Amino acid sequence: MNSTMFKRTKLKLTALSVLIVAAYVSFAVYLNFKFNIAAASLSRIGWAEGGLLYLIFYVLLTASLLIYQALLFNRLSDKKSRLLKVLTVAGAILIAAGAVFPVGESAPKACVLLHKILCQTGSALSIIAVTYMFALYCKKIKPNVKTAVLLYCGLLAVVAAAFIVLFTAALFEIGSSLLFLLAMLCVNFGVLRCKKFLPKQLT
Repeated sequence: MNSTMFKRTKLKLTALSVLIVAAYVSFAVYLNFKFNIAAASLSRIGWAEGGLLYLIFYVLLTASLLIYQALLFNRLSDKKSRLLKVLTVAGAILIAAGAVFPVGESAPKACVLLHKILCQTGSALSIIAVTYMFALYCKKIKPNVKTAVLLYCGLLAVVAAAFIVLFTAALFEIGSSLLFLLAMLCVNFGVLRCKKFLPKQLT
């Protein structure tokens, strides 16, 4: 990778990090003024409390950023991972599909069940995709792998603790999405700086 390409890619990642933090933090703050995001899930806000546009925005933003970062990782890596692509795309599609089914007191039980199954499966696949992406990165940084693993385990511990406190509240959904997207960004920054990764088709 020449210096111009390196700087261009680094600038893209820096801009993406600012975009992600600004988008999710401002979204959470704005949503907090209109709904109780520490108690109600985004799906409930969308279908039962008149906030469908906010649900659509969250799903589209999160799915597109997950897929983009996974594809960017593949472009930066010396070896392409079809499994990473499949996991990320499948997770995003299932989350989006699950959001289509309404929830709330008036919603049919079948819709609520499908919503839970699809969204939870999609979220699980997305977490597996991020973890797999992290594992691929660890193979390339053997001297610092312990530190990286400890940091990632710390991230998972924070997410698990937040889940215990907030369960599936909107605040947890937005916060956990932000943390995992930032983790993917850190991996992509690390891959960019790794001398063993020699991208051939980066534009």
